[in-house]
Amino acid sequence: MKAAFIIAATALCALANGQTPADSAARPDTGGLVVVKETRDTVYVIDKPHVERALCGWRGKLYELRAKGWGGSGGPAFGIMTFYTGPLRDFIGCDSKLSGYSFQINPWFEPVIMNGGLGYGGVGNGVRLGGVGMSGHRTFVSNVYNDSIVSLKTEIHFGGFLIEKAFVRDRMNYLGGGYVGAGNIDITRSIFQQNERTFFSDVDIDAEKGATASAHFACVELHGGFTYTLWTFVHAGANVSLPVFISSDGFGGQTGDFVSINPQFQVRIMFGTLG
Repeated sequence: MKAAFIIAATALCALANGQTPADSAARPDTGGLVVVKETRDTVYVIDKPHVERALCGWRGKLYELRAKGWGGSGGPAFGIMTFYTGPLRDFIGCDSKLSGYSFQINPWFEPVIMNGGLGYGGVGNGVRLGGVGMSGHRTFVSNVYNDSIVSLKTEIHFGGFLIEKAFVRDRMNYLGGGYVGAGNIDITRSIFQQNERTFFSDVDIDAEKGATASAHFACVELHGGFTYTLWTFVHAGANVSLPVFISSDGFGGQTGDFVSINPQFQVRIMFGTLG
């Protein structure tokens, strides 16, 4: 087992120095090595400086590939999106079941925590192609009306085909790009009755309890940011993103079309050769 490990390490060093294993065997470089003779084989015992030179050579090759834009990475992404509330307020105004209920909703934007992931592969010259998907939700609760309240669970899902351009400077990767895709906003309505014992009881017996309305949209996004290479295969960074949702029929055609611009701050952690 020891001999096999030593021979494998010798081959690694040879490759780092631009030699093939056959070349190394034919013309062994004994600098920094101790040659030990056995009955049938000759093995090379590698000291620490030689291993460090080999690893340094591999890191240099990986950096060269990253700078040229070859390789791939994937990982999770997290962010806070300032969700434009226009479509939600239009929905509330058009739903007869919500007549009389008032909601404390900002007339412009409400923060929504988003999470998801992305992955991409490099095609050279700093260009990456891949995909991204994000989702999040926020629940809005009405004031009490007729001894009941309404909660609106608003879920946002979107994703698309990603293209980025990266500029590599040592461990820094400066990014610019965007994606084109689609998504939907789902609003689930629940009505709760007020009582003296627990404030809220079960959902009312209305046949439409827990009803969900959906609005489908096309998504166009632009972003710019950076990542920093912490280790050879681990990168972390942040970007400012601007997803735009474009819907032609809103929530089933009742609210009409809408264009929603939703600025977002996002953090990503990537695993792979590209930051």
